[in-house]
Amino acid sequence: CFKIIHLSLTDIKLYFCILMKESENNLLFDKLNRFINKYYKNKILKGLIFLLSSLLIFLLFFSFIEYFSRLSSFGRGVLFWIYCSLNLIILIKFIVVPLTQLLRIGKTISFSDAAKIIGRHFPEIDDKILNILQLNELSDSDNLLIQASITQKTESIQSFSFSNSINFKENKKHLKWIAVPSLLIFLFFITGNKHIITASSARIVDHNTEYDLEAPFKFIVNNKKLEIIQQEDFELDIDVEGSKIPNNIYIEIENNRFSLKKNDFTNFRFLFKNVVSDINFKLYADGFYSESFCLKTIQKPNILEFNTILHYPAYTKKKNEIL
Repeated sequence: CFKIIHLSLTDIKLYFCILMKESENNLLFDKLNRFINKYYKNKILKGLIFLLSSLLIFLLFFSFIEYFSRLSSFGRGVLFWIYCSLNLIILIKFIVVPLTQLLRIGKTISFSDAAKIIGRHFPEIDDKILNILQLNELSDSDNLLIQASITQKTESIQSFSFSNSINFKENKKHLKWIAVPSLLIFLFFITGNKHIITASSARIVDHNTEYDLEAPFKFIVNNKKLEIIQQEDFELDIDVEGSKIPNNIYIEIENNRFSLKKNDFTNFRFLFKNVVSDINFKLYADGFYSESFCLKTIQKPNILEFNTILHYPAYTKKKNEIL
């Protein structure tokens, strides 16, 4: 009878140990799961900062390359696809993958991996969580001393909040990678140089189109009308404005190039002599052409006929007539 009672008490004690173990395990695993969730949320936050900084930095870098190099359609296409590929890789690796892991899709970190990360943050815990997980893998009936050890280690780490080992505010130090390129872009806009970013990036996006190199100056035709009566002379009056004024300007007519007369630093003139028909021409200076212009001719008027009406005074007694 004593033997039977002893076994019964042992079974009861083991039963309560198992219940205690399950309760402690549920609490431990719940804390580990909260840590893992926060771990992946922190990775997603870092990924968002990384992606935004990458978008801005490469936008500036590639815009500068296009602005100062004026690449061909092929070169701009290479920049466009490099930009897209780099940011797509960052998006997938640092945002999409952690997001799927947060949703427990695919491979995620194990409790053991989480225990190692927590142990590095809390020296007081060290490898206690890892030991608890290893002891839990043993059979409940192997030894009551195992459960006692689990209980003791679990109680020693209950006061620790595992999720505190991850601090979202630590990501503030990474915000400089967004702030610096954002400030540069802002400066370009307020100083009137936004075209360095906007025009260059637009050419990169529209990389299939060939763009002519933009001249640092522009031609201004001062003549109100490009019209002349046939067989008369016409003086073309041109002003040049821009950051760089050419020393010489030429006019190109039917693949023939003639120099314009320079009146002053920005004003040039050219005399068309005895114009008999329309003349198409372009202006040229320092490797840059103007748009096409046309000097139109107006036919010289000729008198074909005229009538004279004669009104005679009354005393002449003559009738009015038309000659």
